[in-house]
Amino acid sequence: MYSNYLSTKKILVSLIIFLGFFAHLLAKQTSQSTILDVNYRKLITRADIHYDKQVQRSEEGLPVGNGVMGSLVWTTPKQIRLQINRVDVFAADRTTNSFPEVDTDYAHGCGFVDIEVSDFGPDAFPAKDTPQHLALYDGTITVKGKGITAEVYAWPNGDVMAVRITDNRENPTSIRATLRSLRVPTFHRRQHFAFTRLDSRDSKIMLRQQFVEGDDFAGRWQQTGEQEASVVQNRTFYCGSSVAIGVLGRESQVKELNSGAIQLAVKPDKGTFTILISSAASFNFDEDVNGLALKELDKAVSLGEKKLMASTMEWWHDFWSNSFVYLKSSDGEAEYIEKHYTYYLYLMASCSRGQYPPRYGGMIWNTDGDVRLWGSMKWMYNLFCYYNNVLLTANKISITDPAISMFNKNYEAFALAAEQQWGSKGIYIQETMWYNGPDPLPEDIAAEMRDLYLGRKPFSEASQKFMDIAAAKNAFDSRWSWKNFDDERWIDGNYFWEPRPTAPYTYVLHLFASGAKIAYFHWLRYDFTRDVEWLRSYGYPIIRGVAEFYRNYPNVKKGKDGKYHIHGVNNWESAWGSSDTIEELASMRAMAATAIKASEILGVDEDMRPVWREFHDNITPLPTNVDTSQAGNPQIWVTTTVPALPDALPGRNRINRRSTTPCTSFDMYTLETTDPEMIQLANNTYIPSVSRERGSQGVGWLSKAAKTAATMGDAEAVKAIVPGQIRYHGLEQGYPEMGAGWGSNWRGPLGNRMSLAEGRQAMGAQRIGNATEGLVLALCRGTALGPAAETVIRVFPAWPKEWDASYTLLARGNFLVTSSIQGGEVKFIEIKSQSGGECQVRNPWGEQAEVSVFKNGDKWNDMSGSLLKFGTEQGENFVIVRKGATPEQYKRVILGE
Repeated sequence: MYSNYLSTKKILVSLIIFLGFFAHLLAKQTSQSTILDVNYRKLITRADIHYDKQVQRSEEGLPVGNGVMGSLVWTTPKQIRLQINRVDVFAADRTTNSFPEVDTDYAHGCGFVDIEVSDFGPDAFPAKDTPQHLALYDGTITVKGKGITAEVYAWPNGDVMAVRITDNRENPTSIRATLRSLRVPTFHRRQHFAFTRLDSRDSKIMLRQQFVEGDDFAGRWQQTGEQEASVVQNRTFYCGSSVAIGVLGRESQVKELNSGAIQLAVKPDKGTFTILISSAASFNFDEDVNGLALKELDKAVSLGEKKLMASTMEWWHDFWSNSFVYLKSSDGEAEYIEKHYTYYLYLMASCSRGQYPPRYGGMIWNTDGDVRLWGSMKWMYNLFCYYNNVLLTANKISITDPAISMFNKNYEAFALAAEQQWGSKGIYIQETMWYNGPDPLPEDIAAEMRDLYLGRKPFSEASQKFMDIAAAKNAFDSRWSWKNFDDERWIDGNYFWEPRPTAPYTYVLHLFASGAKIAYFHWLRYDFTRDVEWLRSYGYPIIRGVAEFYRNYPNVKKGKDGKYHIHGVNNWESAWGSSDTIEELASMRAMAATAIKASEILGVDEDMRPVWREFHDNITPLPTNVDTSQAGNPQIWVTTTVPALPDALPGRNRINRRSTTPCTSFDMYTLETTDPEMIQLANNTYIPSVSRERGSQGVGWLSKAAKTAATMGDAEAVKAIVPGQIRYHGLEQGYPEMGAGWGSNWRGPLGNRMSLAEGRQAMGAQRIGNATEGLVLALCRGTALGPAAETVIRVFPAWPKEWDASYTLLARGNFLVTSSIQGGEVKFIEIKSQSGGECQVRNPWGEQAEVSVFKNGDKWNDMSGSLLKFGTEQGENFVIVRKGATPEQYKRVILGE
């Protein structure tokens, strides 16, 4: 009787736990809206990826990550394969003198993991019959073989990945987890060393890496045979990483294979067990990085596999629940866009939750060891194809933390670079840089650099000492990018290079607008959240620093016209060493205006506001084309009107080229702009027919055309460009053999929706980031009246009438907006005020339309006119409908049928 009672009690307890967990999952599907409920599982599942067979190349594996560590998952007939990568593992930093040749520096890779499920006999994962499914809502990959299934997921609350294996084969064999090094045990390149050591402890296996720069002490590591960073003297850089593997729920034993591989063999049996893979990284030489990885492993073991998986799913369900986008069209194009938008959010959540952002090419998905096309540095333009309005509007604010963290960590380095390299104040953020910013310079070299880069000394007179220092530097680093990496070569074992004929002018050196766009992104992050303390601690120092850099830059000078002009600068890659380029002038104006506004909010730097105002008000106007005399040649914005060095800059002296910079940057022109001259210039510069035609053909992966079209309110262009950029015809080139060079001929598209647009092993989603930025701005936009100015919420400001859509998205002012459009008609606008303050909404039904406003469920007010304005308190909820309608008539469940 007592045993029956206990058995019944256990069943009841289990049932209560199950029902509680089930109720919790249902609760997580509750919408942020009072009007629209959402079946989040059904919605997010629309973006799942399914393979019926083995992928052709590892780069097409399915991505899984916890934001810090991750891998693509792919199969061979007898294996599940991974390469563990981390956002915070770097083989070198700004101090390195070991990688002067571009494409040779590397980062992020930690180790290969091969899970072998069979050797002799039938294939467990037949090449043409192995279903693989990425379930985005749960953050889980399922691989189904012959009698064996594997579920792969990354635990968001610790640096652990799990491979849950169920073996139902008639004759189970031992399953082996092999941990392999990415390179030889001791890799040596100039002053760079990479030491790899395999180890085991308590039925767990480990792979430790140590990256170090320093003096090899006359080959001491070779003499002693020690594979340890401690043998390297005069260390200038250190980073360590570890991968550890253990087995939960099944007996296992360690097998040492060779100097580059170690294995855990799992006892053969039917049933389920889990392989746990943890990782860790540290810049502290004295820290036991293996111990850190084992600690992560132990945390997962103590939680248990069921809770590990449940907490992973819970995290993902929470992630999806604070916003949504649902699109529908008769031709399927809207659904195609929605699928990529959802997937993009998954991708970023899987690789952007650490102390550093992932690199644009490869991210944390590399599968071929240390291969890194375009090196391991951060490239700002490319990075901000990922960190843009999409993550902010999608209410995924925390996913932007890694980028914010990196810039604030490097504030002092940026300040020193502004002073040493340019003789300015504030901060200088390079377009391309190491993860820890620019390196401090010897004072004599800094002084010479200022003279050379500011044009006070001919580059041909550079000292031998200056050139010797440059010889050891990587040409992808902005500071040294005048080195001609197009002509690097090895002759008889010696490395040769030459300066560009254009030196010091080159792609990414005299380019400061990237720093301004980073600073403005900090402003946007504040404006979306209205977190004043965040602005004080993180946003304002960057904003102020960039504003002060421009104001004190030696080649910003007042001309005879009484206006400030900037000389010797680029307009991205189109014009080198010119003056008054549109990107830099727009940046100067925006930074001054934003610094003023931010200082007012914080109540600081009152004495600087008139200084910034004088600077802002006297910056020369943005460049426009010179010759407008001919009929049909209207005045438009252009890159610059000032020739640079025509003899030395073939193809990089592009003046009078059409530029829509004010429509894509700093809110200089928006649909709320009232200045007639700005409106006319924007309309003259933007050519709708060209934009729509380019969109249908597929704009390039780096293009901001989708954002431009949304800013201009051009719904037809949005309709063409957004799906066109995602498809991008330039990627549709199949899978030719790689051949020589960096393999730009193989670009995808890949089955996992990423591409190799930047070359071999440079998997990325820049085109999706750019395209979906146009998408969210076409759906919902807190439209500013100018740089750092007040905003007006617009719903569906550039949305095709043929496409239906519903969403909950975040607008500036920290207003959570829900709306729906069907048959070209906006049904309602719901606004949740998350910070309080005045709310301004552009009436989507027209200037004369009367509307009714419901507050917290009750009828509150009737309004009319083009602009609807009302005060809000934090937590209040407002629903706006046409007069005579009620919120109740629009209530429905998205995908509830």
